Amino acid sequence: MKRSEIELIVTLTVEKVLAIKDLEVKQNDEWLTTSEAARMLGLSPFRLRMIKDRFDHKKCGDTQSGRLLFKKSSLLENYTR
Repeated sequence: MKRSEIELIVTLTVEKVLAIKDLEVKQNDEWLTTSEAARMLGLSPFRLRMIKDRFDHKKCGDTQSGRLLFKKSSLLENYTR
């Protein structure tokens, strides 16, 4: 096998791996409700609210009764019991 053929195979393999990784990130970039996120992590919603600053989250609605939404990719990357 020639060097140019090997380089081509390596380049194509790296591109394929990066494309798969990008797809995984996009799939995990959805926003979950507090209940969904807590269930995914095996926590109670109350406990998740207590440690919410460990994760990417946003509040929708007014300041008192708004909903917390958590970014799925952040939950997967940053959770340690």
